[in-house]
Amino acid sequence: MQPQNVLFLNNLAWAYYQAQDKRALETAERSYKLAPDTAAVADTLGWFLIQQGDFARGMGLLEGAAKVAPTIPEIRYHIAQGWIKKGDKSKARTELERALSINQNFSSRTEAQKLLKELGG
Repeated sequence: MQPQNVLFLNNLAWAYYQAQDKRALETAERSYKLAPDTAAVADTLGWFLIQQGDFARGMGLLEGAAKVAPTIPEIRYHIAQGWIKKGDKSKARTELERALSINQNFSSRTEAQKLLKELGG
């Protein structure tokens, strides 16, 4: 009913992703084209791209999202995950520490704490 609703598209992309539906990336791309300066939208697309192996573009989007919204810990957590996939544990630790230093609860906080401990932080 609202094919141009960015929030709806971004949430739909996440729902597709959680259901392992191949439409997740396409939907995230559509959302990003409508609102490229929205941190949550860039975070979603960046995360999906990293999961599919497009590290350069995915990290670029995540870093851009972190600049727009530096106090959203989930973005930092996704950046850390990207660095882990790339094999850079030092950069991953730095991002996890940043995410956890933000005084907010976020959905992946427990996982971030566990991961930081595993990385020796």
